[in-house]
Amino acid sequence: MLKLRPAGDKSWPVACSDTMLGTAVKELDLSGAHLSYGDFEGATFTGAGAIRLNGAGLAHADLSDSKLTAGLSNGKAFINLTEANLANADLSGSKITAQGSYYAPSTIDFTEANLAKADLSGSTLTADNII
Repeated sequence: MLKLRPAGDKSWPVACSDTMLGTAVKELDLSGAHLSYGDFEGATFTGAGAIRLNGAGLAHADLSDSKLTAGLSNGKAFINLTEANLANADLSGSKITAQGSYYAPSTIDFTEANLAKADLSGSTLTADNII
C-alpha cells in the first residue's frame, strides 16, 4: 500500500510509527515510494537479503529511533538508499544494519542520496561496506 501513495500527497498521511514493515523471509522493496512527511518513528524495517529504498521520497519523514535491518545467514545483505530523497528527514537515533555472512559482504549504499539538512545524530550504521 505504501508504494501506491502519489508524490506529494499530504491528504494521505503515512502513519507507521512503532510498526514492523517487511519480514525476515522476503526482501522489502519500497523503491520509488513517495513517503515524504511520513511518520516512521520507532518503526522496524526488515528484509531478507535486502531493503530497497532506492529512489524513495523520504523528505521531511520522521525515522527517528527506527531500525532498518537486512540480513541473510548465508548470503549478501544490502540496504539500498541510492538516489533516495532524505532532505530534512529525522534519522536521529536510528540503527541501519546490513548483516552479511562469512560468504558475502554487507552493504549500505547512499550513492547520490539527498541528505541535505537530514538529522543523523545518534544514528548507527553497521555494514562491511558503507557507500
